[in-house]
Amino acid sequence: MSTVTHWTGALPVLLLVASVVVLPGLVIGLALGLRREESFGAAPALSLGAIAIADVVSMVLRVPWGLGVVLAVSAVLAVLAWGVGFLMARTSSLQRPPEPRHGWAWSAGIVAAGCLVSAGAIARGIGSPESISQTFDSALHVNGIANVVSHRSAAPSVVGAAAMPTGHAPFYPPLFHGIAGLAGITLGTNPIVAANVVAVVLAGVMWPLSMMLLLRTVAGPSRFALAMGMGMVCVVSVFPAMLVSYGVLWPNALSYSIVPAALALGVLLVRRSSFPWIGVVQAGCALVVIVPGLYYSHPGAAFALAALGLPVLAAAEVGLVRSSWSHPGRRAVALGVVVATVVGLWAVWLGLYHVPSLNAVRHFYWSPRQTQAQAVGEALFLTSTLSHGVVSVGVLVVVGCVWAVRHRCRVWLVASHLVVVALCVISTTTDGEFRSTVTGFWYNDGFRVAALLPVTGIPLAVLGALWARDALTARFGTWASRPARVPVLARPAVSSRLTLASAATVALVTVLLLPGTDPLSKVVSTVSYTYAGFPDPLVTPDEAALYRRISTWSQPGSEILANPWTGGVYAGVLSGREVVFPHMVTATDPTRALLMKSFDRFTTDPAVCRAVKSLRIGIVVDDSQKFDPVVSQARIAQYPGLDHLQRTRGLTLLGRSATASVYRVGDCSVG
Repeated sequence: MSTVTHWTGALPVLLLVASVVVLPGLVIGLALGLRREESFGAAPALSLGAIAIADVVSMVLRVPWGLGVVLAVSAVLAVLAWGVGFLMARTSSLQRPPEPRHGWAWSAGIVAAGCLVSAGAIARGIGSPESISQTFDSALHVNGIANVVSHRSAAPSVVGAAAMPTGHAPFYPPLFHGIAGLAGITLGTNPIVAANVVAVVLAGVMWPLSMMLLLRTVAGPSRFALAMGMGMVCVVSVFPAMLVSYGVLWPNALSYSIVPAALALGVLLVRRSSFPWIGVVQAGCALVVIVPGLYYSHPGAAFALAALGLPVLAAAEVGLVRSSWSHPGRRAVALGVVVATVVGLWAVWLGLYHVPSLNAVRHFYWSPRQTQAQAVGEALFLTSTLSHGVVSVGVLVVVGCVWAVRHRCRVWLVASHLVVVALCVISTTTDGEFRSTVTGFWYNDGFRVAALLPVTGIPLAVLGALWARDALTARFGTWASRPARVPVLARPAVSSRLTLASAATVALVTVLLLPGTDPLSKVVSTVSYTYAGFPDPLVTPDEAALYRRISTWSQPGSEILANPWTGGVYAGVLSGREVVFPHMVTATDPTRALLMKSFDRFTTDPAVCRAVKSLRIGIVVDDSQKFDPVVSQARIAQYPGLDHLQRTRGLTLLGRSATASVYRVGDCSVG
């Protein structure tokens, strides 16, 4: 199996994945009647929705998973969107604020630069496209991608089979694996490379484009606001860098990358923006397409959107009541809408307690790790204990909050940000039933919650930067307006230059207050820790090279047996074969349970011999280096039959590295 050691070699895969997550949504958005900027901003979210629907269609109609089904479903959605857009074009009365001359080119350049810088930082952190994330769930995800490719199906159960290879696999959010699987199916890309490429694309394409739509909804068509926002997207490490590294939570990262666009469309749906360039019907239709993408990428994103959207909904309904209060008939209707909303939300809330899978998620336990003051400090600077703070951006967030409250404008954004801050404090400082009630949607995990801080924090920081720029411009303008300094005829040109100088000053101060000489270094180090900097790696480079050679030692269709708490869990994806235990917490049946305990007796115990033959085991790996050996000692001890195999009869040594040995499993007789 060929390797891809440099990102230039992965360029075809990068282009394919980027096209898959942008072009379908872009076509649907344009067909719906969205303008260029809004179509590009909504494209990743609409694309994920289309891919999710295509996944369902593939399962229902039993169509093999691939680009064909994605393109077909996207085409159907585009035709339906065109019908809606055509009808709305006849009745639309939207008034789009005038764009600056050459505004589209400037905006495109700013966003393109943000995308390239953000993608480059994540790629630097990962290292090589072949780099392996040395984390707990990485094996689950890459083996899930391998399942998608081998079965030509991105069904949730196919992905879930990486944790439960026997019996009925549970639902597992499949979009990350489905998109990476498209690269494997179309280009033959190794699952490890495919996973890293999707991580780069979600950070360097989907997240900046989605944030662009939210920034335009909050701050309007300001090139300065867009430039500041894209800069913050590149330097804030709590997302997406932390989720690309921590866990590893790739599906979560994929889902969060489109939350800004979904939130922006929700704001436009209830008309809480001063820039309503998208009609209510178009926003509503776009959200209908996006919701399946949120759920199928990771349900945590759907709950995140609900939490962030509650202040938006509350602000809209308060405005509805206030505007209709003087008219008894309208007032009654408005109050009825409020009551119906409250009752509906309460019913949904109660219904969530009857979802078994969600109830299981609620009871994940994490010990409180800090004081409330520390939690507030982290949230203030858009960071966590696994990422790095950005002081200048945090200061601008506070300034933006003050501006919004003082001018009673975008107050919903402040409230949404405070919701995330409160969830961060609760999840990291408290313990008990209340925490599981409000943060159980995210496994009570403070890091998953903290990753939402930039969704509202970056737009608030942009508002703060706009206020600072305008304040500086006013101060400079007072000085320049004195007749002795500037002639009257020259004042308009001077005013424009003062605005530019003020914007440059704010941007320069923001950059100078970033930590370190390289503004991207904290993002890179956040990602690289679990790739290249992990102190006790699960798979070393010489082990990876050894496992790749298995493809020359075994026949297709044979399986590899290894303790999944070692690097052997990657032997399958590195060699193009399958492993018996594809995840560290693989659910076991009696056959696998027997091999865990007694494989080393396969030539003497007929039951073990039958188990080896039934699973077509051709290779066994013995690796002395275990993952998390102190904390996970009890789990590792469940595999005594796969340790110290050097004297086991019936095995032939094929190759070894510093810590691992690969053996061919010989024939055995069944008694």
